[in-house]
Amino acid sequence: MTNISSTAHHYTPSGKDNDPTELSFDDKVLHYIEQNKPKGSLSELMDQMRELSPDKTISMQQMNKALLYSDTYLRNTDDSRDYTDSVLDKFTIQLLGVNMLFNNMMYKSFTQSDDDTSL
Repeated sequence: MTNISSTAHHYTPSGKDNDPTELSFDDKVLHYIEQNKPKGSLSELMDQMRELSPDKTISMQQMNKALLYSDTYLRNTDDSRDYTDSVLDKFTIQLLGVNMLFNNMMYKSFTQSDDDTSL
């Protein structure tokens, strides 16, 4: 049986062909959060995340995925565990909630019935 270690391993950027000069959006967010440990509000963090890829349109799902990725990775590092507990977890939960609300509103806007059984 294989033993799965719960310790964090150094990540490899997942950009095109693993070219280290081309980081994925998830990795850009991770690096930014790891270096700056932003605290402000979720709205400010979302603006900062969008600025990491100014030439692309970033969706709510992409931001949600990148924040979950960062939270998961940083939770497993000794240097960032306190930050994830006190700040990043809250941002992650808030963004998950906003994303769920947005998706639910979009779904309801495309359905004709107000009946909740259509979910």
